[in-house]
Amino acid sequence: TSAMSPTPPHAGDNNWKVLGAGDYGIGLNGICCSNDIVWRNETSGRLVAWYLDWSGQRTSGVFTSPDAPEPPLAWEVVGPR
Repeated sequence: TSAMSPTPPHAGDNNWKVLGAGDYGIGLNGICCSNDIVWRNETSGRLVAWYLDWSGQRTSGVFTSPDAPEPPLAWEVVGPR
C-alpha cells in the first residue's frame, strides 16, 4: 500500500481535519475516478472539497454552499453517491 500527499501539503491551520476521501467530482478535464479530499474546520464547521488529479495534485477547491452549518458541526458528512 502506498500513500499520496496532496499539494499544497497542509490546510493552513490545525482546525482543519480530513473528513473523507473519494471521488467527489468529475476529475480533471472530465476524467473520473481520482481521489478527492473533504476537509472540515472543527471550529467554524466550514467544509471544503479539494479535487485532486491522479498524481495527487490539487486541481481546485470548493467551499460548500451554504458556507457553514448552524450550529457549527451540525452536518453529518457521508461518502459520495
